[in-house]
Amino acid sequence: MEAYVHTDAFHDSNARHEISGCHPDTRKGELKTISDWIGDTASHCLWLNGPAGAGKSAIAYTIAEKCRVDGTLGATYFFTKGLISGPARGPPSLFPTLAYQLIPVFPGLDEHLWTAIRADRTIFKRSLSFQLDRLIIKPFLELASTSAPVVIIIDGLDECDGDSIQGEIVRLILGLKQHSLPLLFLISSRPEPAIRRALELSRIHRQSASHLFDH
Repeated sequence: MEAYVHTDAFHDSNARHEISGCHPDTRKGELKTISDWIGDTASHCLWLNGPAGAGKSAIAYTIAEKCRVDGTLGATYFFTKGLISGPARGPPSLFPTLAYQLIPVFPGLDEHLWTAIRADRTIFKRSLSFQLDRLIIKPFLELASTSAPVVIIIDGLDECDGDSIQGEIVRLILGLKQHSLPLLFLISSRPEPAIRRALELSRIHRQSASHLFDH
């Protein structure tokens, strides 16, 4: 599994030295809005959107660190062009990378995850929907019990190659609502057409960075 885990996409990876959190005493309103959403859990997904350079990654990093300290961080995946190596790159590595990070968070998840991998060694070369089903949905549904919801942060989704893939990832994540998994998704991106179209079909809680950064 490790061969398909993109560790460079972790928010605290050594390869991510160019990204840091918000400066002290800044973005208080935006951070509070996201923190309130995490505490409310009425919606399992929040979209932070805005133009390039608006500071979305800094906010995502700050939230990731806050969740890590609070014990509510599940996993992170920061899309960045150029950070690719071997098979662990881009869309094919997204769900394996998230699942890998969730193992230490949920006791017993590893057993169900490895069972799925042993049953089908081709998982990592299958479609995104198949990977999501076998690496996240089914292992979680087989857990006897789960803890409180944790946060999964996907930053820079617009950096993912291919408009259709961007839209598919959003649709798959939104579809998780029907399974009531203990996972909250914070998605950060520019308002690209494919992503916006996928989100317009749902009632996802949207937070517009372009609006937030105007004040």
